[in-house]
Amino acid sequence: MDSRTASGQDMQDLLSQARRESAKAEILERISNIHAEKLNGVSINIPKKRSPSLENMTAASALKSDDPEARQFRKYLTSLIDKRETDTQDVGAVLEDELRSLRRELDRAQRALKRADIHDFRYPFGGVHQKLVNAGLSKSHAAMLVRRTQSQLAGEQTITEQHALHLIQSEISTLFQDYQSYVQKPKVGPRVTVIMGATGVGKTTTIMKLASKPKLMGAKKIALVSTDCYRMSASSELEVFSQITKIPFHKAANLEELEKVMSELQDHDLILVDTPARSPSFQGYIQEMQSYFNVLKPTDIFLTLSMASDLDDLFMSTGLFMALKPTGLIYSKLDETCRQGKMVTLAAEIGLPIAFVCDGQKIPETIHIPNGIYIWDKLINALDN
Repeated sequence: MDSRTASGQDMQDLLSQARRESAKAEILERISNIHAEKLNGVSINIPKKRSPSLENMTAASALKSDDPEARQFRKYLTSLIDKRETDTQDVGAVLEDELRSLRRELDRAQRALKRADIHDFRYPFGGVHQKLVNAGLSKSHAAMLVRRTQSQLAGEQTITEQHALHLIQSEISTLFQDYQSYVQKPKVGPRVTVIMGATGVGKTTTIMKLASKPKLMGAKKIALVSTDCYRMSASSELEVFSQITKIPFHKAANLEELEKVMSELQDHDLILVDTPARSPSFQGYIQEMQSYFNVLKPTDIFLTLSMASDLDDLFMSTGLFMALKPTGLIYSKLDETCRQGKMVTLAAEIGLPIAFVCDGQKIPETIHIPNGIYIWDKLINALDN
């Protein structure tokens, strides 16, 4: 591995790789925060007269600019992307260590990806692997399933793709067990179910679907609560839904209001809570949500993931929300992808149970409790396309 000091172009390439592989679009928000911290309190030895100055640049401009100040900022930024605190007394030495470490990690990841992409499967397993990948499973996950199937069928004289797929179906089915079967319902008070997720994943629509099919949650008396004071449309939708269905709806713009609302709803079976649609990387979001959870004392925390996103983005989104300790996942917008297999890889890799799957806009017909048969039917459709 080349351990020389990175040039400006090397840094650009390294940042570009890190943005694609590790944080993608989310990193820009983190850059803005780090940029602000840098300008407010950390001193770097840079020339004082530049035009335009670093102080007048946006974070995005600083990433692209060839200005010496911007290059110096990028060097400092690299050491802070995944490590918010560093020794500001010796930025150069820390930067060298961080760069070497990042280069090693990127090189190791690239080698692992190359190994994962190379699979020498004999007939008919090569075709089975390709079908699973085409259906949306990750290459490494598909390869793992195929290898296990190969081992199970070792010694068989005649093996067909259908035979192999049948065994894979059995293994995939074990990933989708009934979430409700092991949920501990509170002995006193209502079941409190929090729905969280990034912007546009369909949280509000999912809440309306759950409220319209109370048997899904084993409840009779339901109430809706919105803590999303950032988007008026979310509250408006729930308000209209409440007027039509006569299901009580409450808005809580702060912790005091939330405490009051929760005290008024203690005679309900189920409280469905809509949360702000913001990225967890947004400054203060995790702390804000934790303060709400302290009041709500949720029974369930469901992370909603849109299947319209690609697999890398889904993993990244899940990782960002893990600090809030979700108890289960909800897959939304399954009808908006032709690669339904991504939900199988997510279930296998993340290890959280899948509570519900949504595959359309109709309320409440398009929400389902997933099981092996439902998932395989969706996957077979993807395999056949």
